Amino acid sequence: MEDTSGFYKLEDDNWQYAPNFVYGPNYELIRENKDSYTYPVEGWTWYDESPIEESFIEDAVIVEDLNSL
Repeated sequence: MEDTSGFYKLEDDNWQYAPNFVYGPNYELIRENKDSYTYPVEGWTWYDESPIEESFIEDAVIVEDLNSL
């Protein structure tokens, strides 16, 4: 089974997914520290399993490219 845990954000009816980290202007979310944050953080929430229906997970936008934030 594929590991779908990570940070998720629903924005404009599109899911964004970052399995390991999210960096923003005033925050950073790192997988190893996931239990230390108060969610949501700028719309991002940690999920142990994808909140997206399995048939739509491939449509999620992966945003771990630092230049895509």
